[in-house]
Amino acid sequence: MQNPEGITLALDGTIPAISSGFYVSVTNNAFSSVSEGIIEQVIAQVLGNPLADFIGSWYSAKTSEFFIDATAFIATLCNAMEAARMFSQQAIFDIRNMQALYL
Repeated sequence: MQNPEGITLALDGTIPAISSGFYVSVTNNAFSSVSEGIIEQVIAQVLGNPLADFIGSWYSAKTSEFFIDATAFIATLCNAMEAARMFSQQAIFDIRNMQALYL
């Protein structure tokens, strides 16, 4: 799933064909700058996370940070919001409406 601020990829690198539900990050990998080798380390960490259905990456203009996270697919808004709180996330992504929903 692509949007102007980010992208979500399946673990094989393809763009998932999902039309509804919610993406919730289950890690907090924020970077204000990226040093050599950090992307490979973070991707290895994400791929090793048992909760990762996808790899999500986005940019926060509010904090000027880049995020690369293990991302879970959750079908319902209620469960997605609960998971976001549990994993200390700022927002979830509404796939159908292509927008971030901030907590």
